Amino acid sequence: MDRHSSRMAALVACGVMIAAATVTAAVAPKVVYIYDTDTTASDAFGVMLWSAGFDVTTVPMANVASHDFSVHSLIIIGRDTGVNHDWGTSAELSNVLASQLPMIGLAEGGAAFFHNCGLNISS
Repeated sequence: MDRHSSRMAALVACGVMIAAATVTAAVAPKVVYIYDTDTTASDAFGVMLWSAGFDVTTVPMANVASHDFSVHSLIIIGRDTGVNHDWGTSAELSNVLASQLPMIGLAEGGAAFFHNCGLNISS
């Protein structure tokens, strides 16, 4: 393949990927990933979920009390959001629970969140 052909192939490939991403974005489930300070994990989850066709928003704990969760269809509670049985403020917890969305809790942060919901899943 000459240089011109390889550029055309790359443009076509990009065009197909952009078109596919545009179609996927129109129907992609909206997921929110809550994290505290671990931006590496939040970015990694975001990329993984986006590559699977999800529309991902990452929200730091500092913004949880004021975030509008109504636009999402799933909440993922990051592993760094809680320690032992401590998870956020009452305003943060109330705002997440008021969404009435399905939730996935990861590791210690997820366990701390669910403990504060009255669901003791760890010791």
